[in-house]
Amino acid sequence: MVGAAVGVPVAWFYGLPWLVGLSLFAGLVPDLDAPDATLKHWTINLGDRRRGTKLKPFAIVSSFMTLIFPHRGFVHSLYAALTFGLVGAIIGLLLHLSVWWPITLALLVGYISHLLLDALTPSGIPLLMRGDWHLFPHLRIPTGSYIEHLMVALAAVVVLGYLLTAGSAY
Repeated sequence: MVGAAVGVPVAWFYGLPWLVGLSLFAGLVPDLDAPDATLKHWTINLGDRRRGTKLKPFAIVSSFMTLIFPHRGFVHSLYAALTFGLVGAIIGLLLHLSVWWPITLALLVGYISHLLLDALTPSGIPLLMRGDWHLFPHLRIPTGSYIEHLMVALAAVVVLGYLLTAGSAY
């Protein structure tokens, strides 16, 4: 949800509300190295909802990444964030999308927001692939804590507020 909230300024600036969803997606990508990643369970229904084919496009990617990378390893580094943004930019340019820059920016802010939030946890992140980096050395917010839930709730208010007002602008 925080990934979506940090995408709000990008979406607002470019007048493209769908960038919030792209930023939300990017905020979930760093956890593809976790055995129970949220994206691993995303399902796309093809055809009828009950009898149609169900695809989990990120299940294979996540399973592969958990074999190669430890959780909060390379995928939680600044190098991975820049690589992810670069891949987004290249795809946008190859597809001749005129909005390749806003897409790249939304991907980057969503991804980096995840890294910054994980840098607030007791484990920290390997920002430059060395040690555990913490955003604020004396502040630790455990995953699943009340503070985390409060941050998610505030992010949801920001996203909903933007989407409700952006919808009325069109």
